[in-house]
Amino acid sequence: MKFIDQFDDQDLKITRGQLNQRETQILGVFHRCQANFPVAVCLDPIKKKSLASIDLEEKINRVSFVNPIWLTCPFLNEIIHSLESDNLIKEIESFINSNPFCKDLMEQSHLDYYYFRKQLVKSRITKAERLKLDYWSGIGGLKNFTAIKCLHLHYAHYLAGQNNLVGRMVESLLGDEKSCQSRECQKFI
Repeated sequence: MKFIDQFDDQDLKITRGQLNQRETQILGVFHRCQANFPVAVCLDPIKKKSLASIDLEEKINRVSFVNPIWLTCPFLNEIIHSLESDNLIKEIESFINSNPFCKDLMEQSHLDYYYFRKQLVKSRITKAERLKLDYWSGIGGLKNFTAIKCLHLHYAHYLAGQNNLVGRMVESLLGDEKSCQSRECQKFI
């Protein structure tokens, strides 16, 4: 995985603004736009304030654990949402499931995500805690590796340097519209 560009307090502030979440913690930036704002980030599944906590539920941020790779760009999120509104998820699923080679690529993307998630927390929690976590899911927490939950997650995974067929399809559908010209995220600084 094209792991993670260094980030600073400004990146954290921008990401929190993009996601409208003040408590979000990130481990780094996978991809930046032309204006150098975060586009795809790695969320931290370990809650900083509760590292000493004994209870695993207090230690793990479930959303960040299931989906550690997140698309943060408001511009791209809006465009990809409109693609989803056009029933594109079902069309892409149907295409992939009709082709054994594409199905294998899709399964590999889900497995890559699974292994990335596992590595992300492996050295940060105890073995007993790791045994309590349900790692066995792919992108979007799906256990059915022939399904697509959302295009945003696949595109973020693709931007993180993974060979994600769905993300590559989204990239193609976006054409030249891969970043805003208005520097929309400037307002979060």
